[in-house]
Amino acid sequence: MVDKHEKARRAELLRKKGFRSRPKSIEGVKPRFPNYLVPYACFECRRSVKIPPRDKTARCPQCGGDLHWMGRAFKPPRRTDLKQWMKVEKLRMAGFLFASFHSFKDAEAYPETLREVADFIERNPDHPMRIRNS
Repeated sequence: MVDKHEKARRAELLRKKGFRSRPKSIEGVKPRFPNYLVPYACFECRRSVKIPPRDKTARCPQCGGDLHWMGRAFKPPRRTDLKQWMKVEKLRMAGFLFASFHSFKDAEAYPETLREVADFIERNPDHPMRIRNS
């Protein structure tokens, strides 16, 4: 195996002979896209799309309604599962994000059914995944 000093020496010899050019400076060059996409949901047409993070309100490409930032760990329910979409909407409108619970192992998990949501919201005013209180 060749050590890094020998590799650098060989690369410099190739550059001097004109076989290898130095990398061009990329200062001032902005990437065309961000490094990641985040899930947004439209509750009107029950769709989820992943788009770059936005500072302003995003619009649904399907119906033109508002898209709501859901958090990086959001897994949308099936479009036909109305109760699960209503559950997700109530949680989001109460200020809850769908993020990883790895750092908050003691936090109460989100409810499984729509029936449990109101009680869950009332019990968890200081939940770590809650970004605002309604």
